[in-house]
Amino acid sequence: MAQRLNPLSGSPRDQPRQTSDAHILPSLYQQHNRTNRRASRTFGHVLRRLDNVETSAKTKIADPLVGQILDGRYRIEERIARGGMATVYSATDLRLDRYVAIKVMHASLAEDSAFVSRFVREAKAAARLTDPHVVAVYDQGEDHGLIYLVMEYVPGPDLAKLVRQEGSLPVDRVCDYIRQAAQGLEHAHS
Repeated sequence: MAQRLNPLSGSPRDQPRQTSDAHILPSLYQQHNRTNRRASRTFGHVLRRLDNVETSAKTKIADPLVGQILDGRYRIEERIARGGMATVYSATDLRLDRYVAIKVMHASLAEDSAFVSRFVREAKAAARLTDPHVVAVYDQGEDHGLIYLVMEYVPGPDLAKLVRQEGSLPVDRVCDYIRQAAQGLEHAHS
């Protein structure tokens, strides 16, 4: 077990021996909260402006895919999120009559055949996973140049939105989220 160094002392021998690592997580969590408070003061106005842009984008600028039917099967209902690689939509699978999430790769990336190959490989690997801590992958395809991945729809906010809404989360809740993520990773890599 690693010993903690007191910054005022140069040697671990000067420190009392720790019997457990239980002190580490609360300490890291407190440090994380201090950092987040500083970042909120510094970047809060930027985050608020980005939230306003996202809101205005949803209300003023119509997404061309919303309302469209992808691959003759998936009716795009609304945009959920936009990231560096893709845009995620909620949709209805018209064949199986279920709500799904669809990740549509950005057109600029869809032009890169190596990137598309890697995307398809990862989709196939993810489709083989069945675990309650991993989002299920149902389908992958291409329709008129749009590369997409169909996944299980999980309702509710993502973790970033949850933290924005609620602020700092209790340590036990954070530990539960970390445990769930670790279980999903364990399944994916076993």
